[in-house]
Amino acid sequence: MKNVLKLGLAASMLCSSLSFGAADKITISGRIQPTVQTIDTDYSGAQPSPHTVNEFILRRVYLGVKAELGTDWSTEVVSRFAGEEGENSLEKAVVTYKKSDLVNIDFGFRKVGVGYEETISSADISTVERSVATRYFINQLDLGERLTGIHVSGSWDQGFYYQAALSSADQGNVTANNDADENVLAITGRLGYSATEGEATYDVGGYFGLFDEQGGAEDSNIWGLYGNLKYGMFDVTAELITADIDSAAGDFSPTGFYLTPIFKLNDKVDLVVRYSSIDSDGGLIDISDTSPNAPEADLSAFGANVGFDDASAWYFGGNWYLEEDIKVTFGYEFATYEGLQIGLGDADVSSLRARLQLLF
Repeated sequence: MKNVLKLGLAASMLCSSLSFGAADKITISGRIQPTVQTIDTDYSGAQPSPHTVNEFILRRVYLGVKAELGTDWSTEVVSRFAGEEGENSLEKAVVTYKKSDLVNIDFGFRKVGVGYEETISSADISTVERSVATRYFINQLDLGERLTGIHVSGSWDQGFYYQAALSSADQGNVTANNDADENVLAITGRLGYSATEGEATYDVGGYFGLFDEQGGAEDSNIWGLYGNLKYGMFDVTAELITADIDSAAGDFSPTGFYLTPIFKLNDKVDLVVRYSSIDSDGGLIDISDTSPNAPEADLSAFGANVGFDDASAWYFGGNWYLEEDIKVTFGYEFATYEGLQIGLGDADVSSLRARLQLLF
């Protein structure tokens, strides 16, 4: 449900060098996700476990504007108004040239094709949070997500589609960067195939990301395979992610995996189960990066390189679709973190979350 406004004043919200006084169409859209959550972290070692989190938060508040000029050119800016401590951030800012379905070019800042679960909009994911596997590679290792550069995508009638980008490798940065440790480039790409045969719809593919080494920064490469199958009331998604990290602190090759089956009871309610795991190969897994908002014990006294070798998580939840653009997503996740480097034991994270979502 989107409101289309022919208002020249909305052009002031668009951060682009183009002029939109003569825009053919301006679309304003938004998303709000009020969330309630209870999260508890329990360490098996001697250190005391941190406080339990009980809170109401605004997980996401997005406002976007898109302007179309003629048949080939458009631009879109999306901002987030509920980041950490309430600060604002830029989620997307692109100038787009689209001549056909085969070639679509975005100039600017947006998500790249790394990570199948990561590139599914938070409005469409079937769980409250993405898997610990996805969050380890994207949020902790910074391999992908939103990058500034030239993004090309397209599809063929036969069902094949692609996405590729040449960009700066500094995640979330849209301004000039003279820091030698972060002044690197990235090449990312994805190739997939989707089709419908009878009652079955499937989507399979793979992706990669190559991040340059420069100025002492990590030389990081990431690959992944994914698949989604929908058949009647059943929907199942699986993804395998691996990477090679070459850094001053040592080399490691982590692997992550998740499997998410969904059963649709009817048009209004579905049930979701997910299993996800990470083998960091000594890369050290951080709790707060992989289980959002989870409390952690202060282990700084034991040194900088403190983390877990392995993690796994079970999620049980569902979705209740109140209206076309209003839904409630709820779930309980139990995550286990093992192999703490300093020998202080393992940790369990229990999280119960419920999120209301409204789109416009």
